[in-house]
Amino acid sequence: MLTMARAHLTRKWVEDQVMMTVGLADPSAGHDGQSLYIQPSRAEQAYLTGQSFFVTCFLGADVDRQQVMWRDPEGRPITENEGRIHVYRRRDEPEGIQLVVEEVQMGDAGLYTCSTFAGPESRDVSVSFTLFVYRAITFQGTKDIQTGTEGDEKAVIRCEADAHHRKLEFSWQLNGRAIRNFNNKGNNGKYKVEGQVLTIYNVETTDAGNYTCSAFMGTKHLVSVQKKMIQFIVQYRPRFKDTTLDTRYARVGSLAKIPCEAEGEPQPSIKWLRGMEHLYAREDYTIVGNVGTSVLNIDVRDHSYYGVYTCHAQNELGPSEKAIELLEGGAPVAPRVRVVEPDRPKKDTIVLHIEHDEDDMNNDLAVHTFRVQYKTDEGTWETAPSEEYQLNADRHPQYELRRLNTNTSYVIRVAAKNAAGYSDFSQELYHRTQNMDYQRAPVAVSSQLFASTLPLFFPLILLRQRL
Repeated sequence: MLTMARAHLTRKWVEDQVMMTVGLADPSAGHDGQSLYIQPSRAEQAYLTGQSFFVTCFLGADVDRQQVMWRDPEGRPITENEGRIHVYRRRDEPEGIQLVVEEVQMGDAGLYTCSTFAGPESRDVSVSFTLFVYRAITFQGTKDIQTGTEGDEKAVIRCEADAHHRKLEFSWQLNGRAIRNFNNKGNNGKYKVEGQVLTIYNVETTDAGNYTCSAFMGTKHLVSVQKKMIQFIVQYRPRFKDTTLDTRYARVGSLAKIPCEAEGEPQPSIKWLRGMEHLYAREDYTIVGNVGTSVLNIDVRDHSYYGVYTCHAQNELGPSEKAIELLEGGAPVAPRVRVVEPDRPKKDTIVLHIEHDEDDMNNDLAVHTFRVQYKTDEGTWETAPSEEYQLNADRHPQYELRRLNTNTSYVIRVAAKNAAGYSDFSQELYHRTQNMDYQRAPVAVSSQLFASTLPLFFPLILLRQRL
């Protein structure tokens, strides 16, 4: 079944290629009335192993197509209509016989001849070409993924390219950019290129990426360039992300959430400890996630749950630990918000007066940020935009919500933030931005009215003076 499908595809490929070739020019032109000629017409033709090709032997008017055949380098007729090496007889004009060679092998090299008997004297007519086969460049043995370790003096990336004892030239790229050799300017001693070996010095995580090894081979007949992409991974010990804070807060009777995020290569596993005790899921503790990210949930039943918890991250290169202290406290209460009408209003701005409890300002849980979320009547809070405002240094309670649409109704709510997190949102308030064009309209009407009554006003003054 596969053989039949392959034969069908080959015939279709040959037909398409031949029609393209014949359509470019008149195949009978420029051959001085020869009984046989081939296209491509080169006497020497070269291919790489694994490539496929065909050569067409065109017939003159005085040739009996039934007497034409292709012969291999051993002189044996090629008569098969399918297979890796076969012939295909064209039935359109001009008539011809294609020699088709699929996935060329080294043993296919040699002299191929198209011959026949032609003319009234039945003389032997033939045309031939010599096939040269070169072994294609292969990267067998080259690992797709290679690794180094952060902090090492050097790491080596190997490109195992081979072309059957032929000399190869190499070049390297990192993420599409050429890598210069160790002695070239601009390299800063980072890389050393020695043929198919690339050395990276003072290994850092930024050295990770996709490296491309390009192998060049030149012969008498052809030039070949093959590329191999190698993913270089830099391994490093676990380190904690900025989202993993030193302190967390919770009140007795609430659920404390202590998140821990660690990165590393390979990705680290995470465990939790309190003192020397490993923590596992139980009635008052639950743990969500244990690779890369983990959250320790604590049911704070009394003050004994406060203290230091340790996030322990580990991969093949070793462990790292982060101490996180759980303290008593919580997020602030929701702030109080109202709209302020400024002396000089702006059509795209709403001024908010935001107040919060003074108790939240004088300790480690002081409010330091406000989140203002706003939407139109048609919008939803899930997709509503928001703005973050740092607490004014002078504690002035007014904040401007800018770049709004004019003459538009908005719904606004505000949350306060301290070290324990965000408060609930305030009560929603509604406000409509101004339409400045509408405000200027009365002024314009008054000016026009004054101008229209001016001619009547001066005669009245003169009349009064005469009286």
